[in-house]
Amino acid sequence: MLDLSLTGKAPEPPHLQLIKDKSPEWLLHAAPATHATLRKALRRPLRWLAGARKSSPDQLAELQRLYAEHREYEQQVRPTLDSLSTLENFARPLLTAAIKDRFGLEVDVANTWLFHAS
Repeated sequence: MLDLSLTGKAPEPPHLQLIKDKSPEWLLHAAPATHATLRKALRRPLRWLAGARKSSPDQLAELQRLYAEHREYEQQVRPTLDSLSTLENFARPLLTAAIKDRFGLEVDVANTWLFHAS
């Protein structure tokens, strides 16, 4: 019979610590969206990567080191980038004001198109 008095989480699988130990820091702390993108991208093995492991192991090691460094820097700036507004939200009031100042027109720049046939 199942003991329902036990509380808490299920024990971690024994291989989980090995995976954590072998994974780069940026991957362990990456956002869920990054993990999803990687899972989707890794459905097919990359031929060039398999070839590089044999033909250029030193270059591949340097590529992996640089990519890990890139991901770490990306995680450092991610909060700042996430706090920025979209390009449209940033540019809309500036463009609206510039058109009004230059041409004296008040237009909805999100729904107005300029057609220049020459």
